[in-house]
Amino acid sequence: MGDLDKDNCGDVAIGAPLFGGNKGRAYVFSGRTGDTLFVIDNPTATTSQLGIVADGGDINADGYPDVLAADWLGTALAISGHDGSTLYTFTFWGSGGPTTRWIAAAGDCNQDGFDDVAVGGRGDSNFGSGRGRVDVFSGVNGQRMYSFYGEGIDDRFGHCVSAGGDVNADGKPDICVGAYFNDGNGSNAGRVYVYAIDMGVDPDSDGIISYCDNCPPTYNPGQEDCDNDGIGDACEYLSGDADNSGSISISDAVFLINYIFAGGPAPC
Repeated sequence: MGDLDKDNCGDVAIGAPLFGGNKGRAYVFSGRTGDTLFVIDNPTATTSQLGIVADGGDINADGYPDVLAADWLGTALAISGHDGSTLYTFTFWGSGGPTTRWIAAAGDCNQDGFDDVAVGGRGDSNFGSGRGRVDVFSGVNGQRMYSFYGEGIDDRFGHCVSAGGDVNADGKPDICVGAYFNDGNGSNAGRVYVYAIDMGVDPDSDGIISYCDNCPPTYNPGQEDCDNDGIGDACEYLSGDADNSGSISISDAVFLINYIFAGGPAPC
């Protein structure tokens, strides 16, 4: 951590995910005296094991370094280093389970004078089982600004996230993301990505920026969504649930064969 109490010594944050029957808690200690400066409690009633902690940079631009904390089920907190109050609560992902794994200060990605926050969810399956996802949230209003997704099924993209400095020297901070089960260089060999943050990011090159794309990792310029659930058909095919039954089974293969060879209904 930075020097939260302005005593010229860096301070320390430690997570205790099993505290309170697995609700979790994080402690922030003075680096000079070891005294507790403040504690961060799980804001939910669930046993989601809050305890992932990280330096938050200066999210609210008040001159004090802030603290990030997260649980394992999709909630992250930005905490004021000045008084321990909650600046923002980030809740993210939906079906498939987020399995939050990492949070990091991302720097001032959109150049508005406030440091932003990156959150990795290696288990996100909205666009394919276990692909994973990283969201970058604004430090000025807590809103999601950018989303990045794993390349393949079960990549576990977002297992780790960190600030990447300014790799391409464009004056904007970059971020690094790990996908420890990516198969690009062999089965489960893993891969690390470095992203140049840009409001117009379009990872699948279909002409639609990620924030507006209903299937960001897959080229789909038409944005087809036959069941109107907000997830593009191109990504739903990836999940394997061709007949939209809510599960993957042999009936999905039969459904696809009927569609391809017998003119049956399109997968949804």
